[in-house]
Amino acid sequence: MIRSISFSLKKSASPQDVTSPTVSEQNTEPPYCNPSRGDLIIRSMDGIDFYVDKCIIANASLVFADMFSLPVSSTETKEIVHVTEPSDVWREVLEFCYLRVCDSNPPSLELICALLEVARKYRMTPVTKWMRSSLLRPEYVKRKALRAYAIACAYGLVDVAHVAARAYLSIPVDSGKAKELDLITALQYTRLLEYRKRCVSAAKAAVRPKTIKGSVVIWLYEHGTLLGLPAKCNCNASSADLVVVKNTTRTKILLRIRPAWFIYLQALCERLETALEPSTAREPALLALVIAPANWCDSCRRKSLEYAMAFVKVVVDRIEQAIYAVELEI
Repeated sequence: MIRSISFSLKKSASPQDVTSPTVSEQNTEPPYCNPSRGDLIIRSMDGIDFYVDKCIIANASLVFADMFSLPVSSTETKEIVHVTEPSDVWREVLEFCYLRVCDSNPPSLELICALLEVARKYRMTPVTKWMRSSLLRPEYVKRKALRAYAIACAYGLVDVAHVAARAYLSIPVDSGKAKELDLITALQYTRLLEYRKRCVSAAKAAVRPKTIKGSVVIWLYEHGTLLGLPAKCNCNASSADLVVVKNTTRTKILLRIRPAWFIYLQALCERLETALEPSTAREPALLALVIAPANWCDSCRRKSLEYAMAFVKVVVDRIEQAIYAVELEI
């Protein structure tokens, strides 16, 4: 006979009464679905019963562990705990508790939300860690960054929120909303948008070729050998094609640079407004701006391409460092 109670647990069955499923049974039917197993019944909102071993659920949940520590009267019946979550959610929880989870088949974002809510309600730290790992999968934190960010903020997964916010930078702002935004405050969403704006400003400032007053920025001086012409040649690669930058007294040449690099960097700044990724610096349309003219010899063209790729790597690193330095307030 099974006696039903609601969150009022009686004395647990003795260890002799709790049997372990065989290997063949584990492969055919979950142990928590077998009425002859377990010493506790968890009854879901939709009336499905799960036959659970108290020691297993107590190891995963501090709430259940506390309940089982309370003194109870003697009884030979299995206690029933009524829960407010549907059976599909509790089935996932128990799959995890009984070590039956398949990593190759992660839960959906909707189910992740439900499991995080269960983990918070029943103080299931292991389930929270499991959901954290699930959210960090590329298919979520990278490809569904806004949804992952909202879920992470709602459940205090700060590290996941930072990764998702970083991935969100490469997604157009008007790419659509996420229903999970209902889980967070307007302030948290506003902070994400402000973070994006600051990252755009920082990235553009890191690669801008000239100051507001029109002076060439100092960081370009460090890479002058990559921005000028290849070694002297008898082809049409002429020093007349270069912009010469001198010091304030006009007594010393600081930089000789091909004008194409100013065009490239300015176009990159504009492109970063909508494609805020370091790899944007390598887009073919931008690189085409600095390809050596057709009237240069093959040697100069090859050398110029080598210089260009080396300098673009510098640009990529500067964008990455600028974005990394921007702080996100959760």
